[in-house]
Amino acid sequence: MERLHIRELSRQLAQAQNMSIADAEKFVTQMFGVIKEGLEEDKVVFVDSFGSFRSVLSQGRTTVEFTPVESLAERINAPFAIFKTEEVTADVADDEIETDPEEEKAEELPAADAAETETAEEDVEEKVEALSEKLDALTETIERKRRFSKKLWISLLVVAVIIASAFVGYNKMETKRIQEEQQKKKAVRAQQLKHRQDSINAVKLNMDATDLTDQQKQEIVGKGSEGAPDYPCSTTLENAKSLLPCAGYTIDGTMKVVVVQKGQTLFDIASENGLAQGEFLVQVHNGIESVREGQNIRIPRLRKK
Repeated sequence: MERLHIRELSRQLAQAQNMSIADAEKFVTQMFGVIKEGLEEDKVVFVDSFGSFRSVLSQGRTTVEFTPVESLAERINAPFAIFKTEEVTADVADDEIETDPEEEKAEELPAADAAETETAEEDVEEKVEALSEKLDALTETIERKRRFSKKLWISLLVVAVIIASAFVGYNKMETKRIQEEQQKKKAVRAQQLKHRQDSINAVKLNMDATDLTDQQKQEIVGKGSEGAPDYPCSTTLENAKSLLPCAGYTIDGTMKVVVVQKGQTLFDIASENGLAQGEFLVQVHNGIESVREGQNIRIPRLRKK
């Protein structure tokens, strides 16, 4: 098979696919670029239903070998199946060469048979000419099959590039997705560590620094939306108060007021405001045993003792 340069391959691709030579050349260049990257990374690139490209080091020089799949090899070699291999050697003796009996007989013909010999030669020339025409027709058939094989080769290369490009694009998308997931996990982990540290600090806080009674606190908080279900706190108000003496902080007013959303528990509210394990702190500051949708919950401002 003749060797095709990128420009010639691009020209044939443009003609076969009805596209501009510039686009075809750009496409072929990118195709071989993809194959080159694959060979540099894995030393072998395999295209399903097409064949494999393999990087081989021989005598200090790196070459690329292409091995088509069996079905493709059969289609490429089909036009050349009519040829038969014959072995010819240089050590054949002259007496071993077969001679044409007709030629020997022609040499022995007398001069009187010259006209008959000339007629026979004309018949031979006609047969040779007819055979030559058949050979020309056969050559044209082979050439058409060769051109067809070349177009088939180009089409298969185009399919291989499309498949390789799709595979590379999928790998890039998958890599990006994995990186985004890892970043999200890192952000979640960082938030969890922050909440953990906040909860450790919250255990040291002294929240029992308000003059409001439990009834006054509940009146400020309110009962929430009518008909909404109650979500009990994790512990009773008295048990929550018993956790305060060991705290190293005191309440310095209310930092902000939040509204309980549907389905939220006091633990959820405390976690969202930096007190992942400090539900009892918010509970004592508000003087409540449970929360309900629509309630106002005061988030305490803390001051170190």
